[in-house]
Parts: sequence; C-alpha cells; structure tokens
Amino acid sequence: MIINDIKELRAFAKSKHDQVKQTYGTGKSYSVHLDMVREIIDLFMDDSLSKHDYEILIRAVFGHDLIEDTGMSYNKVESKFGTDEADVIFSVTDESGKNRIERMFKTLPKTRDSRLGTFLKMCDRYANGSNSKAEGHRLYSQYRREYPVFRFALKRGNQFAKAWKMLDELFEYKEIA
Repeated sequence: MIINDIKELRAFAKSKHDQVKQTYGTGKSYSVHLDMVREIIDLFMDDSLSKHDYEILIRAVFGHDLIEDTGMSYNKVESKFGTDEADVIFSVTDESGKNRIERMFKTLPKTRDSRLGTFLKMCDRYANGSNSKAEGHRLYSQYRREYPVFRFALKRGNQFAKAWKMLDELFEYKEIA
C-alpha cells in the first residue's frame, strides 16, 4: 500500500536503513543524509520544476537509496512510494560494476534519461560533497575528481542552472574556454 504521508515515508526509509545499519558520514544516522537531500531540493528549486515535479521529488528523496543500500526491489519501492517516485528512485540507483568508475559509467546514462532523476542526483551529490568537505573526509577529493564526468554526463544546456552553479562552486570546477 502506498504511503501518502511524508513523515511516514521518512520513517519507513529510516527504518529500512537502520535495519541494514546504514550510517552517514562519521557515524550519523542515515536520516541525516535523507533530510539534507530534502533541504537541498528546496535550495536548488527553479522555475523548470512544476508543483507536481516538486511533490514527486519530495516523496522520492526519502527512497532514493533504498534499492541500492537496503536491497529493496523496485516493485516494493513502487508499492510504498508510487510509480512516478519509484521511477525516479530507480533512475538514481547505482548499477552494479567492478568498481566505482564502472558503476558511474553504467548509472549516469540511466539517470540522464530522467529529468527528475538528474535533479535528485545533483541534490544527492551536493549533500555528499558538502558533508564530506565539512568533515574533511577523503570522499570529497573523490567526488571532486569525478565531478567533470558527472557534469558532462548529466548537464543539459541551462537546465537546472542554479544547481549546476552551486555544484561547480562546491567542487571548484572551471570550464575550459
């Protein structure tokens, strides 16, 4: 049965991450990450996203790591979040691969095919990048090295310009003239 209440969706996602002992950053509850990405959606919002898009994103944000991190199936996610939300969640779910680079090269084309998935992936990357930078974690350097490929794979013209500007600043990206 689809969960309609946002607080219930958040609690459901938190409990699933807790069951697999998923933490965030330096041992924080994974709900910290979910809440961060949720806040970044508002930070990155622009006129290209409708009220309907926003509602889908706000629901999908709480499930965006469920398939990847907890082993939930697409069908189970769909039964709790709805079809539109499950499609967005699936679009940002890492594909399997031998290493991080292979997973990224398999996942980003799928993400690019989903406008809302692209936006959510950008919010997720901003949360992960800003958190790892603030904590002085080695992952920030990795995210920074990967950023040109991430940007090349997902950027489409001026779509989500505000979000790209903030990501460019976070990862100190300079376009070659």
